[in-house]
Amino acid sequence: MFTDKELREGGPPQTYDWTMRSNFRSCGRKLYWFLRGADYASIPAYFTFGKAWQAILDKWYVPQVTVDWSPSQIKEHIARAIENGRKVWQEDAPVEFGVNTWDNLILLFQWYRANHPIESWRVVAMEQGWEYPLAGTPYFLGGSLDGYLEWKPYGLALLENKALGVYLTDKVAAQFAHSGQITQYIWYLTKLLGKEIFCALINMASKRIAKTKGCSENQFMRSPEQRSAWQLEQFEEEVLVDISDVEREWERWKWPRTTNSIECVGGIGKSPCLFRPLCLAEAPFYELDPTSYEGIVWRKGPWAPWKRSGGCVISDKNKRKGGEEK
Repeated sequence: MFTDKELREGGPPQTYDWTMRSNFRSCGRKLYWFLRGADYASIPAYFTFGKAWQAILDKWYVPQVTVDWSPSQIKEHIARAIENGRKVWQEDAPVEFGVNTWDNLILLFQWYRANHPIESWRVVAMEQGWEYPLAGTPYFLGGSLDGYLEWKPYGLALLENKALGVYLTDKVAAQFAHSGQITQYIWYLTKLLGKEIFCALINMASKRIAKTKGCSENQFMRSPEQRSAWQLEQFEEEVLVDISDVEREWERWKWPRTTNSIECVGGIGKSPCLFRPLCLAEAPFYELDPTSYEGIVWRKGPWAPWKRSGGCVISDKNKRKGGEEK
């Protein structure tokens, strides 16, 4: 999508999301190819599974089923939710593998409905893009929330849906206490509202469904994640460090590769890097055409998840011409 020259002359990004930051932290060269617009020719099935799972829940929770719904209303609502997920699945047309199949996705939704027929919270919105300025800088943080809730008597909460390929345990849930992605979402709503929110509700579902016994007792798990004001301040400082490091790469244009082999070849819970063949090429990285390598194409459009569903943009008018508050 961008040549090396176009990317360099365009300058560093003005808006950063968690994908960009995590790519950079795992490997500088990986972020370089990501910003150039290199992407998967065939979308991995695990990625489509997560997208389709979110699409199903988008429809399932808007409008939200209540106790006065009739069986026929619920049946029609289920059909709409599944059709929404089917569109995503058919668009990506992934090569199904292991638990990442359409049939398994529908079975998971069936068990999900049985486990959570009526919720104790009210969905405010699902799949909402957002963008918010980092005070005192020309930069913005952005992303896309899976949803957010009004949860009486606790207050406002984020909803983060996770379809995981592992069995759910307390250890799996504990990883989200260290998630910068979750911290970023909490940071955003806290800034937007000007006050502390209750939590980010991690809504986990395991894709591993026992064929003989069906839904297990740990098929689904929900974990409320909270962040203190101190943690949010530390998060903001870390973001600024990452942005400074990206700017440094723009100045020297070296984009060093990771020294962690697992980032390249994959490991437990981690897929091999799409750009590994590029790093093995005996040529300067900026002279390579990534699409000449098997499995790599140019992304169809710019990376901007913060624009999904219209996006909620809070702009500093002195920083971004034409910005408006929504």
